[in-house]
Amino acid sequence: MKAYPHIPALLSLLLFLNCTYSSGFYRYHAAPDSPSVERIDRHTSTIRSVYCDITVSWITPQRLVKIIHDFGIKPEISQSGGLFIPDLNFFVISVKNTWNRPFYLKDGASIYGKHIEKMLSADTHKTMYRGYGVDFKKLFAQRRLLSAEPPDGSTDLAASTVPYNAGFILPDDTIIRIAAFKRHQTPDKRYKINFTVSLAGVEKIIAFDMAEYEYRVDGDFFTLPENSIYK
Repeated sequence: MKAYPHIPALLSLLLFLNCTYSSGFYRYHAAPDSPSVERIDRHTSTIRSVYCDITVSWITPQRLVKIIHDFGIKPEISQSGGLFIPDLNFFVISVKNTWNRPFYLKDGASIYGKHIEKMLSADTHKTMYRGYGVDFKKLFAQRRLLSAEPPDGSTDLAASTVPYNAGFILPDDTIIRIAAFKRHQTPDKRYKINFTVSLAGVEKIIAFDMAEYEYRVDGDFFTLPENSIYK
């Protein structure tokens, strides 16, 4: 029988995430409805422009475990036998070049008032999160989407993407990457995510208004309505 030494670590991670997120509430992040946003599913929204289409899809804790496994990332198990990752907001970001020239995604930022949290880089594992057991360089690597449709919450990212080592995005290409931001302490649970693309030396900002939604999963009150668009 073939051994999978990283499976216990993934199970430990899943248990940790379930304990963290399952305290009687279901929480997720999404862009509120607006004329500029095209909703794909509960967690996924797209903003289209002349230059690019950008899609943001919040990653559930369970899906994060699957992505780590599917990308072939073998987490390291700590001496205590568990695996922990930082308490961050993780998203699948896809950027389609709808322009006639190459450009590149310069950076991203999560913003609440004057508080700005930059999108974590592929070198994260060498700095503040070096003690965690996940290879962030591999997790955050840029990949090219093979499908014509933007990824949603059910897309198998490993099967539908290939490595994309170019620093820029060619016309008609769609790249995806896993993005992570530190969480804001937001009383109203509202914030923004801005992405900056560089087009022949000119920078354009694509801005998503974001919100954290919370519903009870136990009891009869404050539950997610059966016909809710966020189902």
